[in-house]
Amino acid sequence: MTEDGRKDTKRAQRVAAATRTKQPLTVGSGVKFLGLRTIKAAELKGLGIDESYQRAEIKDHVNQIISALERGGQVIDPITLAQRKDGSLWIVDGQQRYWAHWHLSRELQAIIYEVDGIDSERRMFSVLNAHRRPHAGVRIRAWVGPGGDLIRWLHESPESPIRGEVSFTGSGRYSAVTILRGLNAVLGGYISAGGNAEDMLRTLDVLVRDVSPAISRKAAQFYVLGLKQIFGQPGTALALPSVSIGLVCHEHWKDGWKIDNVSKRAVATLSRVRWERYAPTSGSQWIDTLKALVLKQWPLQRRRNETSRPEEE
Repeated sequence: MTEDGRKDTKRAQRVAAATRTKQPLTVGSGVKFLGLRTIKAAELKGLGIDESYQRAEIKDHVNQIISALERGGQVIDPITLAQRKDGSLWIVDGQQRYWAHWHLSRELQAIIYEVDGIDSERRMFSVLNAHRRPHAGVRIRAWVGPGGDLIRWLHESPESPIRGEVSFTGSGRYSAVTILRGLNAVLGGYISAGGNAEDMLRTLDVLVRDVSPAISRKAAQFYVLGLKQIFGQPGTALALPSVSIGLVCHEHWKDGWKIDNVSKRAVATLSRVRWERYAPTSGSQWIDTLKALVLKQWPLQRRRNETSRPEEE
């Protein structure tokens, strides 16, 4: 190998190493090591990429690896594949390395694990990417637990008012991070603005189990319907207002979880609010101000007794 080739091999290794963890793979039961094998160029098109937890192709990373390979370099680090029960192979880690080899029609090395289901695949993805810190939306989409299930349900279910509109890549009308923070507010009355995704997801896991998955889905359904009505088409659900609306939903619904629509009067008024006037920055110090604004338009009613919920406005 030429000196340029050796330099490019090291460069390709650095790029590849930047996309994976150095930690051993420890994911508990449901995963069995099968071995290391060479994936021929003709086999590359048969490898699956599950978009329910995987990210998209990152072209800058792929192009760097392609450039190094074309100059005689090599990517020594193998990709990680999951073999499902039907024998199909799915990329868990190393997608950018895969795309570089696919574009050049070159074989590559792969470590293969047998998995017992999609949850095991998601756990593998989370472990292998734990130290790379991918975008929070990617971690949310791959999360194994009732909190992750609830957010994926909002994105995928025909019953969801925002089906297909949750963004796991950082842009879009309904950011997965905003929805996560909002659901913690709705189900637990928690302000989690600024928290890391894993901590917020663990909190949501506990809340969904405590409230029950069925009630959590109903609360989430009515909450995001309110967001959709308030922020309109093609508006974007703003982070701090979404949390404040979630906190007020919690106050209205928490007693017995008798859930119904956000007040029509509140929706009509809040849809006209210029939120930046009340929260000029993204700091959580504005949450109380925004919550008071929402409560003013959708006030809590006096209850005849401790268990009954008032009629909607």
